Amino acid sequence: MRITEVHARFFRAFNIDHLRKAEAKPDATHRAWEEIDGRFFPYVRVPVDAEVTCIVGANESGKSQLLKIVRQALLVDQRDTADFCRYSEMFTVSERLKSPHVGMTLRGLTAADSELFNSVEGISGVSEASTVRLFRQGAEHVDVYLDEEVESLQVKDMAALSAVLPRVVEIDPELRLPDAIPIDYLINAAAGAAATPVRVGLAARIGEALRGEGWLASVPIPDPPPDPQALALGRTIVDQVRSSPEPDADELAQYDLAYKLLTTCGGVDPSTFEAVRSMNARPDRKAFVSALEHDINRQLEQSLNLASWWTQDQRFRMSVKIREFEIALMISDRTDFEYSFDERSSGLRYFLSYLVQYFSHLKARDRDARHEVLLMDEPDAYLSNAAQQDLLRLFQHFADGASEDRAQQVMYVTHSPFLIDKNRPTRVRVLDKGYGEQGTRLVADTSRNHFEPLRSAFGSFVAETVYIGHCNLIMEGSADHVYLANLSRLLLDQGAPETDRIDLNEVTLVPAGSAQHACYLTYLARGRDASQPAVVVMFDGDDAGRSAAESLKKQKIDGVKTIPNELILVLNEKSVSGIITDRPGGVLEIEDLIPASVAAIACTRYAEEIGLPDPKLDAQNIVDLVAVEVGLLDAVGKALEASGSNLRLDKVPFALHVVGVLKDSKAAEAEVSQCIENFAALFRSLTALQRDADRRRFNREVSRRTDRAVRSFLRDYPDGCTKARLRFLIEEIEHGLDDTKESEAMRNELRLLEHSQTMRVNLDGPVVSFVEVERRLTALSTAGIRASQDE
Repeated sequence: MRITEVHARFFRAFNIDHLRKAEAKPDATHRAWEEIDGRFFPYVRVPVDAEVTCIVGANESGKSQLLKIVRQALLVDQRDTADFCRYSEMFTVSERLKSPHVGMTLRGLTAADSELFNSVEGISGVSEASTVRLFRQGAEHVDVYLDEEVESLQVKDMAALSAVLPRVVEIDPELRLPDAIPIDYLINAAAGAAATPVRVGLAARIGEALRGEGWLASVPIPDPPPDPQALALGRTIVDQVRSSPEPDADELAQYDLAYKLLTTCGGVDPSTFEAVRSMNARPDRKAFVSALEHDINRQLEQSLNLASWWTQDQRFRMSVKIREFEIALMISDRTDFEYSFDERSSGLRYFLSYLVQYFSHLKARDRDARHEVLLMDEPDAYLSNAAQQDLLRLFQHFADGASEDRAQQVMYVTHSPFLIDKNRPTRVRVLDKGYGEQGTRLVADTSRNHFEPLRSAFGSFVAETVYIGHCNLIMEGSADHVYLANLSRLLLDQGAPETDRIDLNEVTLVPAGSAQHACYLTYLARGRDASQPAVVVMFDGDDAGRSAAESLKKQKIDGVKTIPNELILVLNEKSVSGIITDRPGGVLEIEDLIPASVAAIACTRYAEEIGLPDPKLDAQNIVDLVAVEVGLLDAVGKALEASGSNLRLDKVPFALHVVGVLKDSKAAEAEVSQCIENFAALFRSLTALQRDADRRRFNREVSRRTDRAVRSFLRDYPDGCTKARLRFLIEEIEHGLDDTKESEAMRNELRLLEHSQTMRVNLDGPVVSFVEVERRLTALSTAGIRASQDE
């Protein structure tokens, strides 16, 4: 059972569907549940994706309200008269105040679902094929409509009906993990007792003030007692601890989340915390406490595998430090150093909170087959662009957890273009608030219109935010972009492997406008600093494309090639294998991947859209016009001219209609399949180049390798070394350098270092001024960045 549609009427900004209300006469889509005393008040209907639904819109457009509507429709929350739309004509004080109307449509029921529905008093006749619509309109009952019935079934047992409906799962975007958690809280939580933790800050002060005196608040005063001043200070602090206020609700929520991190997610047995406290109080058991700490960290690393979710750092780890009164949460990263939580960004802490909330739900939920819907309201507030992409993977992971018995859907509200899955634009729902009594409406055909409605929703142009990414495919024109983006999504929907499509969240498609402009864009992407993104360039195989490709192969920036020749793809028979084309000699343009029959249908639709007669092109006539020098697009143009049609081809609209044919045409099935397979073959070549470009990008990050080698050397030789030893280090670093701008800057620095030590003359004796050598070595890893800065 899945939610397929959410209905709202008279709910704050969701007044009614004013567009349907304005229809001249009722049509076949008018339903019984939209009538009130014989008058038509259509619900605002928001379709829900089978897996993940992304809700966007301008401020105050009703995005967050939609999540509240879902909660009320699922009987989780009570309706409130204060939510009734103030500008609705139904809002009045001349009679009892009303509550807003909410509802939803459910489809895809299992046999178990239908059985449960039929067990609810007032409902009968539900089958697996049924469409179930539920509306909360009355004060004390729910109206249930089956399929297209005009009479409703009324259910008064809300609790019984609620148990059948999908369960709401929520991740609190405002909840974050604490820096530390009191050991007393962990013990009380493990025992199920009310939380009465020692205040974290004061407990830490006790440990700091009395450390080394042989006395802590949790053990008897030794004989002889410590210094009287220290004892008096300790007692004063203990009194402050006892009289301090208890944690507020927000702190307790953070502590509870940390407890779930350690136990539910991390797999630490709750009895461990009692052992930590008892052993901590005995100085002779410190080694045992260290062993507990080590094993807790090992358990956390194995259970959480955080690096697989935080893609910004593959060496990302979480650990704990056991202190006298608390367990501190720590982070280690690619620097190999540990940091406390308060030293890391808010984005990291909140992302970890999302993960803990999510995994604790997965591990703690019932083993029943109850369906679930995950709701999140603006989770992007604290997250970086990369972290938002990681969150998208978490949403998909939840949806992928669905089975035949359990449906799992996600609905989230966002203001960020980085939380849009560009592989699946049909998941986006754009809300727009009209004027006066119009209220909020759903903007139709968002993805079909190239994200145009998203521009106002985000307050910025989406294209400007994704112009150049960490991995880019630069192509000649916008039509290429239309084909690659849409065919990649189509192949994703068909379940094609990752090698046969492009991940549009990982690869930025950059149309240049022409072959020569592709060269210039490649220079812009690669020539500005040492941290260069991965770039693959695709040219047509015609004269202009081949000429531009040769120019790009010769192009250099500061004596270094702008891009390796291997990452330049020129469309021809050799570069892309497995393509069947009507063009003799093989494909030279992206349109050559399209069979003539598909092109003919696309022209028919193109002409129909702009009000021209059907040109009635014959596929064989088009094939007869194709030649080595004449590609499919030119052949179609000649066929149109020969037919007397006034249709003149523009590449982008033609591409859009070709995509439409591939998505929904039932005619010429074999040709449609062949066209899709042709693009899959092109994607196999492009994704292979993408992986190569990414590998080269990672291999280019020589600064990290250099930094590790230098740190290891300085640990071995903290006070000085011989010239020979320094020569060994320079050889090790040079061995890892490549032909990039960054490496060349490092070579220059190494030459200057050798010159300063006269190492090219002889290697006898120690280096001169080791402090200066240390300074130069430490600065070596930043040589590329310093060399690329604008003067």
